[in-house]
Amino acid sequence: MSVVATKESVRRSVLVVDDSNLLRGILKEELEAKGFELHLAENGPPALDMARDLLPDVVVLDFGIPGMNGYDVCCQMKAHAATTEIPVLMITALKDAYTHDHSLRVARMSLIVAQEHG
Repeated sequence: MSVVATKESVRRSVLVVDDSNLLRGILKEELEAKGFELHLAENGPPALDMARDLLPDVVVLDFGIPGMNGYDVCCQMKAHAATTEIPVLMITALKDAYTHDHSLRVARMSLIVAQEHG
């Protein structure tokens, strides 16, 4: 007997890693309203533990988190067998070529450049 997961029976999980309470709150509210299961982390070490333990469907990761930056978190995820295939969406306000090059080619992640307001 095979079991087929339907759209209604599968709740996709997202790990959001950002040091901004405001951004985490906005993403939590918006994604939960769309039916996603949310997990939140403020910085790298807890995010790595959560990624390995929870195996989320996707990680939304701020490049500029304090301590271990988002690039380093992503590289460690890609180096670990259990988390290497988890897609990573990197969020950054940085627009330099180095950030883009490393994010897109080296760490195999998608990069979202946030627009500055002000």
